[in-house]
Amino acid sequence: RLETLSASKFPPADSYLGLMLLTGTRIAKDTARGLSLAQRAAAVDDRFGHYVMGMIFEKGVAQPKDEAAAIRHYSRAARFGMPLAYESLARLHESSDLNFALAHYR
Repeated sequence: RLETLSASKFPPADSYLGLMLLTGTRIAKDTARGLSLAQRAAAVDDRFGHYVMGMIFEKGVAQPKDEAAAIRHYSRAARFGMPLAYESLARLHESSDLNFALAHYR
């Protein structure tokens, strides 16, 4: 079902399937395809797509590590109300205080 929705270019399906492909969760790992789907979702401002792109750049999966790009994507996801993005921003800023991330990205 997720594959069908992604084939119809449904951004939430692209971002979730992209993450599954990047990690090999319940599907054969395919980092190139996972990256492509995450990029497609982020390009239309899907909040989870931006979150996945943040993870890609933070961890250096399918792309070289790039903290500035990770922060840009996590910030975008946070602006769209993605709670995990706030946590990721706080972690990247070496802070366990989520108020820092909330104050910085409002």
